[in-house]
Amino acid sequence: MYYVTNTDEFRVRGEANMQGSAGQKRVTTDYLKQYPANLPPLPEQQKIAQILTVADNEIELLQKKLAFLKQEKTALMQQLLTGKRRVKINATEECMDA
Repeated sequence: MYYVTNTDEFRVRGEANMQGSAGQKRVTTDYLKQYPANLPPLPEQQKIAQILTVADNEIELLQKKLAFLKQEKTALMQQLLTGKRRVKINATEECMDA
């Protein structure tokens, strides 16, 4: 249901069915009850949930790894800019650049 409620179609149709004052508009329960949500059988839903959980965990791990690598890059750049770390250049590379 989470993914259904995040679709553009659900939100656009829901907005058209909102009730209440401008600052307190909300979707009615009748809209939710009547919204055509085709759900697969429960065993298939559970398999889908397992796959999405694994994917979510992998995404979280990759986001943590990316944050770590960005922090490492920042630290390395700081060391290079302050001269605490030097880049070694091979003599053959120096000749090619000249």
